[in-house]
Amino acid sequence: MRFVLLACLALLFACQSQSVRVPVNQIVSYPLEGNQFVVLVVQDHGITEDIAKQAALKKAAQITLDRHFHYFAIVSESTIQVAKASESSTPHLSESLYQELLEEEEFGQQSEEEREIVSQETYPATRIVIECYKDNPPSSAYDAHQFLKT
Repeated sequence: MRFVLLACLALLFACQSQSVRVPVNQIVSYPLEGNQFVVLVVQDHGITEDIAKQAALKKAAQITLDRHFHYFAIVSESTIQVAKASESSTPHLSESLYQELLEEEEFGQQSEEEREIVSQETYPATRIVIECYKDNPPSSAYDAHQFLKT
């Protein structure tokens, strides 16, 4: 009986931990080129790497459908550092509060203003680049409709 009770409690806590929601202000997305998009999810306020990855994939699926595509594939995935651009007086941070700290092609070429951001508090962020398809996706692609149903 004790084992069954412990198993039920473990299952209950596991289900609750998966239901953590990432605040919308910790998710940033922008177009890259053509049918490619970048999604960043900041690992701040208790958001783990696994939760950030799932939130990034969910946002990727939403972008795919919003842009009238059906499938998306991950082109690249990495963990980067982002910096808080400024503090907000409200409990919710503005969408542009986090900025990517380093871009490989721009490293060492930051302006004085950008260097000031580097000295502020930084956070890890999951960064994915996706490519969207209407049809004939690669075998590694996700069906956006199916992904959002799960």
